[in-house]
Amino acid sequence: MECVMKHKATRLISTLLTTSLLLTSIAAAETPNPQLEKEPAAHMTERDGVRLHLGLRSRMQEHDLDGDSLLSRAEFDAWHSANFALMDADGDGLTLEDFQGAQLGPGPYGAGHHARRAKMREQADLRKKARFRLMDSDGDGVVTLSEHDAFTEHVFLEADADDDGYLTFQELQQHNRGM
Repeated sequence: MECVMKHKATRLISTLLTTSLLLTSIAAAETPNPQLEKEPAAHMTERDGVRLHLGLRSRMQEHDLDGDSLLSRAEFDAWHSANFALMDADGDGLTLEDFQGAQLGPGPYGAGHHARRAKMREQADLRKKARFRLMDSDGDGVVTLSEHDAFTEHVFLEADADDDGYLTFQELQQHNRGM
């Protein structure tokens, strides 16, 4: 009888400790980190700080000027022209270094497993290099505004799966996943 009581007490204590640890973990995960909220990540430039947590849906809504949940060709072009201007801050054309330094989405920069984030950053950099080579049509290592505009036109036409002249979130998301 005494052995059974000790076993039940041990199980009860174990359950209480596990529950306490679980609740502590949940509370810690839900508690905002004021440091992260005040300062953008160290790798980001000031201009990226404004766009810190904007994913594709948020960016699309930001550039959907008429609020119809579609991006017209004009809205898409304006969005990408603004991105080009941000990336080419010095006005001498877009270099691979400029392009690599731009954060085009939320990216692998949050908290979490460091090795996984490093692998995701490496993959993102490889995709950016490939995309840069496609934009740099004359292969001189600098993407001019006209090269960028030609690439943007290609992207729009490729992403517009139903050829209606507008991009839905799903079309844009599907296109980005295929890149």
